[in-house]
This record gives sequence, structure tokens and C-alpha cells, in this order.
Amino acid sequence: MSEAVAAMAAAPGDWEACTDQSGDAAIAGCTAVIGDESEAEDRRARAHYNRGLERQIKGELDSAIADYDEALRLNLRHPAVLTNRGSAYRDKGDYDRALADHNEAIEVDPSYVKAYNNRGNVHDAMGDHAAAVADYTKAIELNPDYVSAYFNRGISHGRARDHASAAADFSTAIKLKPDYVEAYVSRANAYDGLDDFDAAIADYTTAIALRPEAATSYNKRGRAYMDRGDSEDHDLAIADFTKAIELDPELADAYYNRGFLYTYNVADGDWMRSIADLTKTIELKPDYAEAYFNRGAAYSAMKDKDNAIADFKKADALGYPNAEKALRKLGAEP
Repeated sequence: MSEAVAAMAAAPGDWEACTDQSGDAAIAGCTAVIGDESEAEDRRARAHYNRGLERQIKGELDSAIADYDEALRLNLRHPAVLTNRGSAYRDKGDYDRALADHNEAIEVDPSYVKAYNNRGNVHDAMGDHAAAVADYTKAIELNPDYVSAYFNRGISHGRARDHASAAADFSTAIKLKPDYVEAYVSRANAYDGLDDFDAAIADYTTAIALRPEAATSYNKRGRAYMDRGDSEDHDLAIADFTKAIELDPELADAYYNRGFLYTYNVADGDWMRSIADLTKTIELKPDYAEAYFNRGAAYSAMKDKDNAIADFKKADALGYPNAEKALRKLGAEP
């Protein structure tokens, strides 16, 4: 028996790898500790928890949950184990189990801030934005410097169309973390919702300065230039959409926005460029109803009735509300 235990014994440094390192090195160290039957139960429980964390980071959710289960079986009933298992269940879309775990974490320790924040994430994913806001607010009460809770509450406010409250939360997140790129982008989205395009453009510009490789920030700033509606902004918008495409040639929305702008916002319409961009949009997103409709409008402007009708029919089949009217205008039945 002693020989079997010795064969499974953890090597010197495995515990430190399990607790102090990350990624595969941590997983290997934790696995060695777990397999050593001479290890104390509490250390093996901690190793299961740490291995679960690393597996969760890698997206191995079932394996992570299995580790958290074993940590709990070995009497590590700590709120961190419960709330991280709850987050893994949330990522799997199992919201009932996720809520149960976060609720139990709060029962174990009513002051455990992360459990409120993570339960808010579950409520938000379920579309219950009021409950999400309440949880984030509780987290902020417990820790007024909890940046993630302000950011997450801002997201929930935005999804509830309370753009002013969203902008206020993102502003606080930025005050606490001045290089928080996602908060600048999200606040810009909120300003878009408030039709404050100047403020939105300023935030997207800051986000671009902090992370110049982010194609979506260029795309969104281009959209804000377009929505602002000044004719001199059209060239700036097209330049931003073009830069977004350069950074991410698979970004369908950037092709769509540039194609839309060529169709509707450039004097006389640059129809061939519009058609090329909208065709690329459709290649990337075959169910993009608006792209079919606007390509149909470009074909119609070019007097290409057959292609226009074909695109309007596809847009109509995908549920685009104005497609039927456009078809009847061309003398075609939906």
C-alpha cells in the first residue's frame, strides 16, 4: 500500500504550482496534489477549486463544475466555490442552477460582494434587468470601488433603455479605472442612445487611442458620424468604416454601414460601391435583411428592376417591414 501511495505522491513544488501559477502549469500541479492520497483533505479540496478556476478560464465548463462539486464534497463550502460554479452554470445557460449557487453563496456569507455581482450577471442574461440592477447596487453598497459592478449595472441600465443612468455608471467606472476601454465604448453607446453624437464620438476616439486595433470602435464611431448627419461627416464615417474593414475583414456591420452610406448619404449615390459592400455583407451574414433591402434600393436606383425585386423579396421573406411596399412600388407581388 505504501508503494502505491508513493507512486502517486505529489512532487516538491506541485502545491506551489497549483496555488501560485496559472494555466496548464497550475492544472498539472493541482492534478498531482489531488492524486496524492497522502495529502490532507483540505489541501485536496483547495486543489480541486484552483483546478476548477483554471479550467473555467479555458472554457472547460463541465470539468470546472466537476472540480467545484468535489471541492464542496470535501467540505470546502466557501462562497467563492459556489459563486464560481454559479458563473460556470451561467456560461452554460443553466440559469436556475446558477441562481441557486449564487443564492447559497450569499447565504454562506451575506457580505460576499462577488456573489451579488455574479447573480446580477445571471439576472441580466435572463432579461430581468431590474433584478440585475438591484444586485449590482448591493455589490456597490458593499464595495463602493467595485469597478465591474458599476460597468455591469451600466450595461443593464442600457438594455433597459435607461441611457442616462447607464452613462452615469460608465462615467464612475472610468473615474475608478481611467484606461477602461470597454467603459468608454459602452458610454459612447449610451450617448448614442441619448442622441448626443458629439459625446459619443469623443468616447469612441478615446477608446481608439487606448486600443487602436479594435475594429468595432472605428465602426461605431463611423456610425456616430453618420448619425450626426452633417454632410462633412460623411467622409469621416467612410474612413472609419474602411479602417474597421482593414482591421477586421469579417466585420459585416462595417461593410453594411459603408454600403448604406454610399446608397443614401453620398450625393447622387455611389451605387456600384454600395452594391459591392452590401454583397459582401450578405456573404458574411446571409440572413441580414437590411442588407438585402438596401442592395435592392441600389439596384432600383440603377434601373436594374429584376435584381431589385429579387432582393426586396429576400428582405420580405426575412421579415423586413418596408420590403413589401418596395415590391409593390415596382409592380411586383410579395
